[in-house]
Formats: sequence, structure tokens, C-alpha cells
Amino acid sequence: MSADESFIFQMGEPGDRLWLGRLAERLRYREAQYRAAKQASSNLDEDPDHVRIEATAAATWSLLEIYGALSSLPEFAGSVGLLPIQDLIGALGDLAKGNKPAMLMPAAGVGLGVDTFNKTYVKKQAVAGTEALKAAGCSMKKACSIVAKVFADAGVKGRKGGRLSAGTVEHWAAVIEGDAAMASQIRDFAASWHVVGRPLPTIAEATEWIRRVAASAAVQSKI
Repeated sequence: MSADESFIFQMGEPGDRLWLGRLAERLRYREAQYRAAKQASSNLDEDPDHVRIEATAAATWSLLEIYGALSSLPEFAGSVGLLPIQDLIGALGDLAKGNKPAMLMPAAGVGLGVDTFNKTYVKKQAVAGTEALKAAGCSMKKACSIVAKVFADAGVKGRKGGRLSAGTVEHWAAVIEGDAAMASQIRDFAASWHVVGRPLPTIAEATEWIRRVAASAAVQSKI
């Protein structure tokens, strides 16, 4: 194990609360690796399999950093409570080696026509934006128009790879509204954007939040 790799197992003595700062530093480093791998995917000269393996490895190391940091805390002595993370790390490692870990195998009969996690995440953020704008006083039609423009300008595509339209955003909202659990989650997303101490945002504030969300690494890495 290299010096770089062993760092995650040297997060400090139990009870050392400096672990959080060290973890943040390590995760920023791993994120830079992950972003580089993701960006390489748009380079036609890069081997797609190599790019996938590099991205998976970076994601795996991010989880390892978290696992190592938590394991250093007395609350997680003996890694109690961390087994699911440990198993996921192992599954990702197997996947990068070309194996087919059961944990990451798709459910039978599911997949065709079902949105990926990345697509669903972006759609949720867009629809949450419409909720924030509606809370600010926008009609649904206007809210969808604003969100579509902001997200399209940030690189989010619409149907068949075209420019994202208000109609597509409205369709996303209708689909999500039909899923009670997801709709509730969206309303929670929108509520979390409100300025502390002020129950409702202005249209300008809501639009600016939406712009920041659309430009965020969390969204940009998924489009």
C-alpha cells in the first residue's frame, strides 16, 4: 500500500475531532481525481473502459476515505455500523476488475426505459426549482420556463438531446407528482432553499438558487 493510500487509515487517535478537516481535505483530492476521470469520458481518444475504471476507482477511494475516517472514531469502534459501506466498497472494487458483484446487479426485468440515478437527480433538482418559484409567486408555466432556461444554459439537455424546454420540465413535474414519496422529497428540497428566517423567497432569489444548483458539481457531473 502506497503512502497516499495508507493515509486513510491514519486519521488520528480516537476522539481527535480534527478528523473532519482531514477527511474534507482527502475528499477534495479524491473528487479532483473523479472529475478528471469524468471529463476524460468526453475525449474520443480515451479508452472508455479505462475511463470507467478510473472513475470507479476514484469513487471507491472516496468511500474508503469516509470509511477510514469513521472507523477512527470511538462511536464506530470495531467498524460497527459500517458493514454496508464496507460491502459496497468491495462491490465497486469487484466491478472495476470486471466481476459482477450481486450487490450491483440490476433487478430482473428492470432497466429498459427506466431513468438512471443521474437523470433522476437532475430532474428532481429542476422540479424542486419550480416549487421554489411557485412559492415565490410564479405560475407553474412561468416557473417551468425559468427553470428550463437556467438548466439548459447550464448544459442540461431535453428530449432526444435537444435544448431543454418548459414543456419537458412540466412533464418531469407531472411524473414526479404522481410518485407520492418523490413529490414529498421534492417539496423538502425546495423548502431547504428558503432563506433562514424568511418563509418565502422572492422570484429573483429563487432564480439565483436555481442557477447555483444547475451550475453545481452535483448536477454538472450528472449531465
